[in-house]
Amino acid sequence: MDQRLRILHLIEKDFIQICCQKQGTHTIQTIFDNVTMEQEENFIRKSLQGNVSQLSIDPYGTHVIRKVLQCRSFDQHKQAFIFEEIFTNLNQLCLNKNGLCVIKIFIALIKSMRQKQRVIDAIGQDLIKLVSDPFGNYAVSQIVEKWEPQVCKPIFEKLATKIFELSIQKYSSCVIEKCLQFGDPQTRSAFIREISSSERLYDLIRHSYSNYVI
Repeated sequence: MDQRLRILHLIEKDFIQICCQKQGTHTIQTIFDNVTMEQEENFIRKSLQGNVSQLSIDPYGTHVIRKVLQCRSFDQHKQAFIFEEIFTNLNQLCLNKNGLCVIKIFIALIKSMRQKQRVIDAIGQDLIKLVSDPFGNYAVSQIVEKWEPQVCKPIFEKLATKIFELSIQKYSSCVIEKCLQFGDPQTRSAFIREISSSERLYDLIRHSYSNYVI
């Protein structure tokens, strides 16, 4: 264990750079798998602080952040600094291919209503952009699928006002489908009412994306 800690201190100066290398990321993840000492946990926290977003969007660094989020020795209290950095750059990470992989784990880990509300408030600022994005739509879909309908109410309400435009787009139509699948009865009724009362219902039926919504 002392040898492992010594290795960490030897690579401290180049830690972030090593995380972003093809071979280096595997080494760091292996070390994380074997963390048992408080000194090792402190080293990881100190090294990652301020670098979470940078690593999350890097093709190799993203695996390091995902490993820490899934590491049993790092409970949510110890992961708090990672959560805060993700909250700060949430929408930016949702729009990135590698960042999305981190966000999916992040969404699955969140349990408290306060944290869920912070996420809903953040994505609400760029919701239409996110659901129309090839990566962002997966983040919103994950929230709709995994979290309680009541928590997702602001998402449902905002999307319902643009249901026609969103249903005919490749990525956002997938989110509309998820809302119909996992929304509460009131939400589903509101969506169905909007769709069925549309003067362009026939266009929705014939469209290559919206026909799945119908």
